[in-house]
Amino acid sequence: MSFATGNGTTAPLGLFAAATVGGVNLGIVTGGVSATPAITGDDVIDVFHKLAVSYRARASFVAGDGLIKLIRKLKSTDNQYLWQPGLSAGQPDLLMNRPLLVAEGGPAPLAAAKTLVFGDLKTYVIADRLGLAMQRLNELYAAKGQIGFKFNGRHDARLTDPKAIVQFKHGAAA
Repeated sequence: MSFATGNGTTAPLGLFAAATVGGVNLGIVTGGVSATPAITGDDVIDVFHKLAVSYRARASFVAGDGLIKLIRKLKSTDNQYLWQPGLSAGQPDLLMNRPLLVAEGGPAPLAAAKTLVFGDLKTYVIADRLGLAMQRLNELYAAKGQIGFKFNGRHDARLTDPKAIVQFKHGAAA
């Protein structure tokens, strides 16, 4: 969950929370003002084309389950769904012929919330510190005849290229 929405201070910088990389702003497409959080087919097309052509071949869409539900309902002018299920086992669902991935703990569609990311995810680097520290806590649980264990691990995440990621931000509430 922290890799989706973490603040970069007490948790890894989340993919949806990032705003700049090295002082350079990420590309953001903002949806229209609406009484309810919405996304249109035009918004998806705007997000797709906001990303530089050189990154599109490796790009994927990432969204929380709430937004994916809205995206699955989008239709083209000839009444065809834009979303396409993966045709083979283990293959991702597709949106505009690019993979559509579910972010566990991704943000829910809300007014002015960033809920869709499109880009080359190889530029989102996750670093895990090797080694996991374990501590056995005998005394703490001794009165109940139990033994406790405490595990500590360290990890962080950052975007490395601001041009490789575009975010969709819902419009303000009407």
